[in-house]
Amino acid sequence: SAEPPNAGAVVPNAPADAEASAEPEPSSPEEIVGRYKDMRMEIKQLAEKIGELEIDFNEHALVINTITPMEDDRKAFRLVNGVLVQNTKGEVLPRVKENQDMIKNSLQLLENQLRTKEKAANIWKTKYGIQTQQEREMMERAQSQA
Repeated sequence: SAEPPNAGAVVPNAPADAEASAEPEPSSPEEIVGRYKDMRMEIKQLAEKIGELEIDFNEHALVINTITPMEDDRKAFRLVNGVLVQNTKGEVLPRVKENQDMIKNSLQLLENQLRTKEKAANIWKTKYGIQTQQEREMMERAQSQA
């Protein structure tokens, strides 16, 4: 299948970069920490979605590997919007491969968004000297041992 002309473009990164530079400076420490927590929550949600899509991708690969050696006229069942549909392996295999390709493209886009958001969160964290509880405890332990 042919990829759309923008398949390799890094378009999702542009809005995040534009938002980061257009935001007004925070007026309080609570606002700084609040924005950082929001960024971390978005990163967590993206990572969870990536995990779900990776499972879907692997399930599609398993189905493709299982049915590929079978005869094209063999009965095959496919779940479409919660409805079990009977087709032949010859009809189902191309659709499963298409779905897997779409999942792969979505994964790549989400991974790019994740990297962009992580970079923005790290810049924010460094800019405002934010420390997580774990980092603070490690610093205290290191200082008490010195």
